[in-house]
Amino acid sequence: QQVPVVKMQIEKKNGRLSGMFSDFSFFQGRGEANASFNFDKKFQEGTVQLQAKGLMLAPNVQELLVGNRLGPLEAFGKIKVSNRRFEIFKGDLGLESIESQDVKAENIKLSLNYVGSDLKSTVSAKKVLVSTSCKKFEHLRPMLLDKVISEPWITLSGFTVHVDGNKEKLNWSKGVVYIPQEKATISSEGSWQNSFGINGWISVDFPAMKLLRWEVSGDLSSPRVLPSSQWLKDLVTEKPGKKKN
Repeated sequence: QQVPVVKMQIEKKNGRLSGMFSDFSFFQGRGEANASFNFDKKFQEGTVQLQAKGLMLAPNVQELLVGNRLGPLEAFGKIKVSNRRFEIFKGDLGLESIESQDVKAENIKLSLNYVGSDLKSTVSAKKVLVSTSCKKFEHLRPMLLDKVISEPWITLSGFTVHVDGNKEKLNWSKGVVYIPQEKATISSEGSWQNSFGINGWISVDFPAMKLLRWEVSGDLSSPRVLPSSQWLKDLVTEKPGKKKN
């Protein structure tokens, strides 16, 4: 993103440097943004604060990031540096919309809390549309019992997930999304480890058939979603006429 004009103020006082960047002018973009900092004279220890409101990036930058369009964003973040390393990062990011060839999302929110080597994050979106002709939908199709979807897009609403961990292991929990077209609720929990890949589960709650359970394995580039062996066993041994809860 080219920024041809920016206003900068720097002050040196008591052996420290402080300053502010403001009045940004974005090439083929728009919005308000500012950044302030306070560091020792060797830039080994200090803080940085960032803020943006109604920020619209240039079309070519939007396409580079998401493959199509990226709506206006708002962001706030605070970074603490110690011994020239990021020690703390706390921030919130809000996006009005994201649109790629296969996925469209509205009202996306991301919160980050990184302290030392530990990360806590929450991601949510009011609505996500997934193309029924893309590869991403192929992971979802078995969980919908391979039902033929005639619409070009399937709607996922109320998406949210919590993530915590570090560079060796990440856990996701309280993942939930609702599919209005199927009146189904999908929930998920699990973890990813650097050495062992993905290990988790997904439950699909249909009105007529409760808690279809699936196991998630593999790695981030090629996850595998298979029916839970325990769920299949329970289904086989279930008495006729009894609905599984």
